Parts: sequence; C-alpha cells; structure tokens
Amino acid sequence: MKILLGWSSTLDDYKTKKLISAMEEKSHQVVYWVGTEKNPDIQMPGMIVQTYESARLCQPAPGLSMSDFPPVGEDIIGKLHKEESLILGMMNKQLDWMCVDERKHLYYNMLSYWHGVIQKYKPDLVLLTSLPHTAFTHVIYALAKLFGIKVIMFDGVVVGEPLGDRMLMYVDSWKKSAALEKAWRKNKEQHFSLEHLSQDLQDYYRLHTKESFDPTPVYIKDDKKLYSFSNVVLLKIKIILRSIKDGTLFEKILSSITKISKENIKQEYQHVQKEADLKQKFVYLPLHYQPECTTNPLGDIFADQILMIEILSASLPPDWLLYVKEHPTQWFSRGLNFFSSRYRGYYKRIARLTNVRLIPIKTNNYDLIRHAQAVVTVTGTAGFEALIRGKPTIVFGYPWYMDCPGVFKVNGVSSCKNVLEEIKKGIQIKEQDIINFLKSLDEASFHGNETIEDIQCRRLNIKERKSMDNSIKAILSELEKYA
Repeated sequence: MKILLGWSSTLDDYKTKKLISAMEEKSHQVVYWVGTEKNPDIQMPGMIVQTYESARLCQPAPGLSMSDFPPVGEDIIGKLHKEESLILGMMNKQLDWMCVDERKHLYYNMLSYWHGVIQKYKPDLVLLTSLPHTAFTHVIYALAKLFGIKVIMFDGVVVGEPLGDRMLMYVDSWKKSAALEKAWRKNKEQHFSLEHLSQDLQDYYRLHTKESFDPTPVYIKDDKKLYSFSNVVLLKIKIILRSIKDGTLFEKILSSITKISKENIKQEYQHVQKEADLKQKFVYLPLHYQPECTTNPLGDIFADQILMIEILSASLPPDWLLYVKEHPTQWFSRGLNFFSSRYRGYYKRIARLTNVRLIPIKTNNYDLIRHAQAVVTVTGTAGFEALIRGKPTIVFGYPWYMDCPGVFKVNGVSSCKNVLEEIKKGIQIKEQDIINFLKSLDEASFHGNETIEDIQCRRLNIKERKSMDNSIKAILSELEKYA
C-alpha cells in the first residue's frame, strides 16, 4: 500500500523512523512525507520529504515544482466549494495578514499542487497525525475523499489530566470515530460500574464529581504560568534589548504608543460585560479559543460562534438568558490586537442581543455549569464536564462525545427551540449512561499523543516510546483491514 504521510514529528526523529519502518515491514511504502523541520539535509531514499513550513506556504518539496502540475479548474474547485470556506478560515491561524483574494489564490495553488502529487504518486492511503485543521492538510484530506483514497487521522479526547493522553482514531471522516460509535452501540444497555473502567478513567470520573476538585485543564494552567506578569515583563525586557541592538527601539516605542491609544480586544470586552446573576434561569456558553481545530473543522459553519449565539438568542424561552464567557487563554498568545477571529466590534455585536450577556472572564466556570439549565458549546470539553455534573449539553459541532446521552445536536433555530423546550421540561442525566459511555471510550481509544512531542509526553507522564508504540499498533491494525 502506498502512503502519503502527514506526521508532525521531526525529519530525523527516531519515533517517525520507527513508524515508517514498522509500515515498511508490513510491505507498505511511504511515498511522500510532510514533517516538522529539524535537519533539512536528511534524505529518505525513495521518498519525497517536505517540511510543514514549506507545505503551509505551498512551496513545493525538493525536486518538485509548481510547473510540474497544471492548475486545477472548475471541475475540481466546484466539487470542493464547501471545503473552500473551511480552508480560508483555517488560514486565520498562520496567514491572518492575507486578504481574502490572496488566500483564495493560495488555496487554488494548494489544490493544484496536491492534486498533482496525488496523481503522480498515487497513494492508496493518507495518514495524518491529527484531524485536518491546517489549510494544506485539509486540502489533502478533501482531495483524498474526492478520489476515494482512505484517510486515517487521530484526535485527543478530554484535554487535561489525568485523561490527557487518550487518543481516538478517525477513518475517512473527522465528524465521528467509528470505533467509539461501535463500542457505544455494544455497551449502552449494559450495567458497568466504575470498577470496570481503566484506572485513569476511574480517577477522571471521581475527580470531576468532587466539589472540591479544580478541574481547570492543565494546558490552561500552563498558559497562565507562561503569560504571568513576571514572564511578560521578562519578555518585554528581551524585546527592548534586542531592539536596541538592531536599532528598532524608537520604531517599536512609536508602535506601542499608537496601540495604547486605541481600544484593544480586552477593553472592548470589558466595556460590554455584565456580572452573571446565578439566580436567573440561563444557559451557559463558554467561547472556544480560535483559531483552532475545535471550531474549524469540527464546528463546520459554526466556526462562526456569533452565528451560534444568534441562533440561541432566537430560540431561548422568554424568561431565560444566555451567558457567554470568553476563553481564558484567548488574549494570551495572540495579544490584545484585533484579528480575524476576534475582529473589532466582535464582542459589541454579541452584547447587542437583548437576551445575551457577556460575563466577566474571571467568573467561575464550574459555578456557571452548576447553576445553568444547560451548557452550550461547539465541541468543547465543558460540554462533557457538564454531563458528568448532570447537566444537559447542546452542541453545534461534532465533539468526540456527541453520542453520549444528554447531548443534543442542533443546527438551526427550529432544532434549537425543540431541544430547549425539552430541557425546560426537565432532563435527567443518568450516572449509568455516563459510565457506560466512558467504558466505550475505554475500549475505543488508546494511550498516546497525537503530536508525539517530547514535552507533551513528559507533562502527561507517558513514555515517548510507549506512546509511539501504541500509535503504531493502532495504525497497523487498521491497515490490516485493507490488505
């Protein structure tokens, strides 16, 4: 079987070599590999090797040229019009500076290049580290689906310890794990107890049902440390010293003064926020960090979270409110400047809806879940945390837990109104259902990490080699089905 491999590990990394060797031992051939650059001079005989950075900018792999492949026309572009919207949105992450027309032309170039690669090397399978949430990986995924090529992908479930190293395999579609769906069909009428679950899942459930437990995901805690006051001051000092050295200090000072004089994203939020009244009937919607896979592609059209909020606003019972809270790390890594996913007027547009309240970001997440009539999300972890706490969850996207009892998938005003009416009548989330669903997750997932990076493995307290071994085992088991 010929394989196109998109695996975000370094080109000279032993883990990736182990993966390729394991597949070759089973008579599979990796004909094209996109990986993270570390040693650009490394050669892999019989294989085209490309870095993620060059693929992101649609720069051909060494030995190939854009002139090798003719431009695609309406016959291809027209069939992928739905994917185009998602892919242009994905460019917010690393190509935010591009205007729409420039993004579209880059997308057409990506289609031409990867269409040419697929026609030239004729892979039977595309194997991706994670769900396709960068522009070029989604182009590869879309073309593979168009031409009937099998696709294997991975995704982590329930971000945060101690359940942070569980992985699900997705085959052909990023909307649902077939393995989890199959396990759930088998287990949903059973009567499992906590003791039937693996220890990490037992620990997870017990911790998240304890009132005294702080369930803040570890990545949020890490980000808060990274962007603490002392670290930010240290970073500013380094920037000043570097600016003195390269002669750009005066220019940076003027730029900073200009930014200070303008309203920023945090100030806009604070101008329209209102305190939450927990005695009021409300549904709670924690916004997603963007841009990220959890909304694009997993949210499909609801990568536009304001559209989701407007649908909810139009669907709420007359005496209910919608409380919306920004993601706690949204203002960290990207700073306080407006950008495509949080443009000027973003929060003001939400605040104009009469039954919607933007609430202070410091408001306790779990107090809100505890007092809410329901939790609403595109695909977020808060939805599953609400289920564990006995609260119904409304989802607009395709989370891994979508089939769990107590989850209601909606896609517009009509379906949203119907679900809210059911919730208003009263819905009981049964502990047995949650345990049965966790048992299904236990059977369908494996311990690993989708990016297999050293620092993440250390944080999750799993061995890098063991993590890779588990991934290889899952991949080879799936490949046996196509032999």
